[in-house]
Amino acid sequence: LLETGVVKRIWKDNVVRLPKNESTTTQEPTTGKVIPPALPHIGVDRLHNEGLKGQGIKVGVLDTGIDYNHPDLKDVYKGGYDFVENDSDPMETTRDEWLASGQPESINGSAYYTEHGTHVAGTIASNPKNDVEYAMTGVAPNVDLYAYRVLGEYGSGYDSSVIAGIERAVEDGMDVINLSLGNGNNHSLDATSVAINNAALKGVI
Repeated sequence: LLETGVVKRIWKDNVVRLPKNESTTTQEPTTGKVIPPALPHIGVDRLHNEGLKGQGIKVGVLDTGIDYNHPDLKDVYKGGYDFVENDSDPMETTRDEWLASGQPESINGSAYYTEHGTHVAGTIASNPKNDVEYAMTGVAPNVDLYAYRVLGEYGSGYDSSVIAGIERAVEDGMDVINLSLGNGNNHSLDATSVAINNAALKGVI
């Protein structure tokens, strides 16, 4: 391929997984647990008081997909793409899919079904409409939220899907993209680093 003169460089398509210190299984707070408000801790409450809640900003979450039917997210979700199954439905991997798969429920502590992308999306854009005592407001609850599913079952995928997600997010006009992913390869000339740098040169945060 290199000898053709058309290809500039070849990289190994590395495996990408969720960060090791982040669980992919749900743990609900105990009854009566008080969760400290996060927004004042990082100063976002002052922006909200000024009416700055992300309106007019397009944010793309490159992750395990999003449960876009979640009451706290469905009003801000605007679309996206699934690079694992190559379709326009970037839904998280569900428990029903696991039950139908015949595969182990978890491998090395990572569950077949996922929720990480929904968690990240909630941190960004949650509107607390779900009727639970620990519902929270996201940092920018009025953004236009897009999902790019680049990690599939067990929260695992490949550099090639991540890069495809970055390119699609730029093409779709995202102002901001979020990648909360784990990768043991971390170098300024890695393929994903080059893709991120190119996105930044296009004006994407």
